[in-house]
Amino acid sequence: MNTARPKRIFFVINSLEGGGAERVFSTLIEHLSRRLSARIELVLLDRYPEKYAIPADVPRHQLDCGQRFGTSIRELVKLVRREKPDLLFSFLTRSNCAAVIAGTIARCPVVISERVHTTSHFGSGLGATVNKLIVRALYPRADRVVAASHGVADDLAANYAVPREKLAVIYNPMRHDDILARAAEPPPIPLPAETWLAIGRLKPNKNFPMLIEAFARSGVAGDLVILGEGPDREALTRLAAEHGVAARVHLPGHVENPYACLAAAAAYVSCSNAEGFPNALVEALIIGKPVAVTDCDSGPAEVLRGRTAPKVRHATEVEYGILVPTNDAGEMAAALRLLAQQDRRTHYAGLAARRARDFDLEQTLAAYQDLIEGAL
Repeated sequence: MNTARPKRIFFVINSLEGGGAERVFSTLIEHLSRRLSARIELVLLDRYPEKYAIPADVPRHQLDCGQRFGTSIRELVKLVRREKPDLLFSFLTRSNCAAVIAGTIARCPVVISERVHTTSHFGSGLGATVNKLIVRALYPRADRVVAASHGVADDLAANYAVPREKLAVIYNPMRHDDILARAAEPPPIPLPAETWLAIGRLKPNKNFPMLIEAFARSGVAGDLVILGEGPDREALTRLAAEHGVAARVHLPGHVENPYACLAAAAAYVSCSNAEGFPNALVEALIIGKPVAVTDCDSGPAEVLRGRTAPKVRHATEVEYGILVPTNDAGEMAAALRLLAQQDRRTHYAGLAARRARDFDLEQTLAAYQDLIEGAL
């Protein structure tokens, strides 16, 4: 009789407090826990309220690292040494770095998943330089590295010494049926008749100041609604007043069903400075919305062109939407004026769902399953 214990995989992340990466992580656990031959166990480095549900039958290990890098390494090493899992699978930079160190010490295979364009995400300055050096020292030691887009993979190979043979590009899992079902519900908040919709944390990387300036300069009809919460709320409110559009710019905060808001909107817009894989952009396409977004590193061009390409210098109509240079409010204003034309809006709305079919949940799950099973 075979009495060997089932193999165990520790899925490691900072927390499930909120965010696109955390949502993807929880989706993977939900589906892969029923598909993998090994047992998934959840490891949370930090103790925070959880926004995303994990199946009740998934064992969990709750640490209390308080967002501290050194504590995360120490506590994860202790846990891995004690529990002896067969594989570590991690999301987000701090978890990734801690997992690589813990796996190296405990001689446990490690698969890490990078969700952002690392160089753009860290930016510049002394702290950014230190973080980049840490990533460069640790990421190449992982057994496999999953990148959320080809642009993310190119950055890791070119700037962080990750061997190409270790890299795998797997797009985020998009739950089309769930998104469309929720999009059919009534919006959770009142929306203006003509809504330009943006979604994201109110923080510098999303560059909502550029969007507010572009909206004010565009002369288009309707209102700008930005769904999300964050530290830049007061500054954005002041900026809208300075540009004379305070009555037409709305910051309702986080909403439980952004898909219904997307369905009611005229178009989706984004001015991000960096993206790993732009979840909200693909969700807008699934719902059939025309889009105008910045051509930032690294996901938007892949989504709207179907490939990586040189950066645009002006508001540019591409295969599935409009790309705009980063940090250029004038060109975003031009893009808004293009989408104010009904024929352009109809054209891109008709193409949106066709492109969205390329981001299939089953395809993503199969890719993750093959990669993880191969690393065990």
